[in-house]
Order: sequence, then C-alpha cells, then structure tokens
Amino acid sequence: MATVTYRTKSGSGSKHNIYLRIKDGDKYECLKSTGYSIDPDFWERGFVKDRIRDADAKSLRKKLTKLRDEVIDNLEVTPANLIDSKWLENRIASFKGEVSKNEEISDYLTDYVQRIIDTSHLRKNDRGGYGLSEGRLKSYRNLLNMVKRYQGDKNYRIKDVNKLFLERFADWMLTDQGYSKNYALKIIRDTKTVCKDALGNNIEVDNTQFAFVAPTITNEKPLYLNFEELSQIQKTRIDKNYLINARKWLVLGCHIGQRGSDLLSLTAENYTVRNGVEVIELTQQKTGKAIIIPLPKEAREVIESGFPHKISLSKFNKYLKEIAELAEIDTPTHGRKSTGKGKKRELGTFPKHDLISSHVCRRSYASNYYGTMPTPLILQITGHSTEKMLLKYIGKPSIDYVQQIADHYRLLERKAEKTAKMNVIKNTGTN
Repeated sequence: MATVTYRTKSGSGSKHNIYLRIKDGDKYECLKSTGYSIDPDFWERGFVKDRIRDADAKSLRKKLTKLRDEVIDNLEVTPANLIDSKWLENRIASFKGEVSKNEEISDYLTDYVQRIIDTSHLRKNDRGGYGLSEGRLKSYRNLLNMVKRYQGDKNYRIKDVNKLFLERFADWMLTDQGYSKNYALKIIRDTKTVCKDALGNNIEVDNTQFAFVAPTITNEKPLYLNFEELSQIQKTRIDKNYLINARKWLVLGCHIGQRGSDLLSLTAENYTVRNGVEVIELTQQKTGKAIIIPLPKEAREVIESGFPHKISLSKFNKYLKEIAELAEIDTPTHGRKSTGKGKKRELGTFPKHDLISSHVCRRSYASNYYGTMPTPLILQITGHSTEKMLLKYIGKPSIDYVQQIADHYRLLERKAEKTAKMNVIKNTGTN
C-alpha cells in the first residue's frame, strides 16, 4: 500500500523547504518539492504543528492536507507502472493551479486525459470563459478510469485509437460491462474529443477513428415520479431521520427541476422572497447560468418544515431507493440496476424503487410540468437549450409538442368566445 508523507530540508534562508514523498514497496519511490516552505518551529513529526496561532502556518496546514488527499486519490486510480517523479511533479503542479515547466506532452491515451484534467482551469468552456465545469471534469475522470480498466496491463497511445479500437472499446462497454448505450457512446465521444485535442498539439492521430459512426440510439423510457407517486411518498410514514431528510431533498428536487449536484449544494441562504414570491436563487454548476425558481406549494412546505441538511450525492442515491421502497413504488419497470460498485449493471425489469436515483428529480419536474406550464419557462429552469432537447429528455415524441400547440390554440379560441359572449351580455344590458 502506498504511503504519502512530507519531509523538510533546510533552505537558503531561515525557512525549510517542504517535500512530498510517495512510496509503495519496490514499485516506486519518488520525492518532489511542493514549492512550500515553513519556519522549522512550526514543524514536528512530519507535518505542520496543530493548534498554532500563526495564520500563515494554519493556512499551509490546510493546503498540505488537501494536497496529500488529492495525491492519495490519484494514486488509487493510477497503475503503478505510470507513477514516477514526473507524475508526482505534475500532480503537485495541478493542485497549485500550475503547469509543470518541465512537462513533456505524453502521447499515451491515459496520460493525455490526465493532462486535460490537470490543465482544466486553462481550458475554454462553453460559457466563453476559462475553466471546465465540475460536470465536464467528472466526464474526463470517468473516461480515464474506463480506459484504464479496458487496457489492463497495456498502455495505449493516442495513435492506437482508430476505428477498430473504438468498435472494440464500445463492444466491451456494452457487452462485457453492461453499460447503457447512451453512456458507452458518451465515453466514445469523449475519447474522440481527447484525440482531436491531441492533434492540436501535433501528436500523431489515426484519422480512421473519425470514420466510426455511433449507432442510432432508441432512448429507453425515461424514469420519473408522477404527481401521484410523489404524493404517495410524502404520505408514507418514515421514522428514520436520515430518510426524512432525504425525502425533503427528493420532494424539493422534483419541484425545482435541478441536477443532483445543484440541488444538494443548496442551503437556506438560496431561499428568498422577490416581489412577494418565494423563490430559490442559484447558479447552475454546468451552465454557469444564474436562475430564479418560484416555489410551488409542495416546495414551500418542505422549506417551512426546516431546510434539509447537507448530504452526499452517493448517500442520496442510496436513500432514495429505501424511501421509494417504503412508499411501495414498485411498478415493474425496465431499466439497468446496479449490482455493486465496479460490477456490471444488470439490464432487466425490476421494481421501480430499485432504479430510482438523484436524476429522477430533474426529469420528474420536466415530465410533470410539461404541457401544464409554458415550455419556455420549463427550459429556463431545467437549463435545456431547445424545446427539441427537452422533448428528447422526457421521452416525448414531436406529436406531443404539436398537440400542445393545438391545445393552446383551442384555449385561446374559448377565451375569445367567452369574451364575445360577455360583450353581447354587456351591450344587451345597456339597451
């Protein structure tokens, strides 16, 4: 098992320079400067002293703790044969928001994906600024882990990614690992994006990869909770406090239509009143868009009972299944069920509560309010760019959109007829 420790060496002045050391038996042993230094009076037993008053030393203690944790996280997902002094130098530079001056751009696929992650703060985003969103970073981390699992002891280069590679990679994800078509093809798209980026750095790329055409996907029926099921969940007796708290997040989420990461980052400070209307104000992490969401009765009741306390996304996903099972949300539903961390997802028909996850919140909002609320308002809240994207998201065919317009026309016609009748009565009454 790898160990991560700090050491100090005397510098040119009164302060000592701090070095980071990683070691795992005979596999590797690396020592690199962190670029930080400290007064030796504030250092003992390989770390900054605890309970000291010096503000700079306190701040440094926090930084070194975070750096150590980040290195440990990276060690857990990186094959031992890829770990060396340069790897450690790049991890330190990434943590400090720098790019290693001595870094040479590697043409290995996993190295290049890691480079994109390490330089994410320097990359243009869809909002016209710099810095990839947390969601985009998560996608690259997922890609990195997927490639590492697929290649095993091999170490593919960028130039190895050709049409045949992508076909076999996709088949492995779909057949051997049981991932959904949507997810597998997203991984493929991200792999091609990485190769295009590498091409811009004069790294050899096999152009046959761009001939790989993803098969047309028939979307599985979207999973959401309708108003009746939500009411059933709210009425269910629950005794455990952690489930009561998770239910608050669920009900709130299904009535404000936000992604799990945005939902669970909310606090009571996001709640306010604008022109007499109770609202939630937030900035969406993925889009960077600031939005204001008027709260329906169900959401207001949740907040009035006490704003839910913080919970991790993984625990939320776990507790949602427990809540839905207690509420007997057990309609036989086709989908993919997780069989454990790192294990193949099973495709089949299961009780609906087994398939519930945090994504049900945003999809329930979009599905339930579609047709009852003007579509542009739904787009404003869910963050979808177009009506077409929204319809695809909730699994509605185009004919449903046509029907919505036709219903709107009929409503206008009835209003016009009602106004005409009122005018006739008014005129008759004046004679």
